[in-house]
Amino acid sequence: MERPCPICDVPLLFMERYPWAVCNECAEDTVTRDLQPISFYNESHWGGFLSIVNGSRGTSHDCYIRGIPCYAEEARFGGIVVSRILDGSKQAILEAEAPDPLKDQCAESTRDAEGEGVESVCEGPTDRSEDP
Repeated sequence: MERPCPICDVPLLFMERYPWAVCNECAEDTVTRDLQPISFYNESHWGGFLSIVNGSRGTSHDCYIRGIPCYAEEARFGGIVVSRILDGSKQAILEAEAPDPLKDQCAESTRDAEGEGVESVCEGPTDRSEDP
């Protein structure tokens, strides 16, 4: 499934984990609030996050692309992803990109003592191998 880059509208492959990720071309045009070019890298082959401004290493995640606030972070399986911040809040990006803790919950139908259908919610995986 495709969707447009949230900065330039070029078609991109949609990634549910990073719904507001920008295209590679836009990600190369990141600047600081002071309009200094900022680049983002993994610290090593094992990951980590690093930003570079004027040759100085740092850990700043905040950036702008064409005046639009964005946030850079380490991608789950390596690399860096830059995402547009839609409401001015980094928290919105982090929440949108974080795994849903409730996704592993399940609903199950059971019968109560009177034989009425009751729906209950169980948390976590539904491994019944330990049931007697």
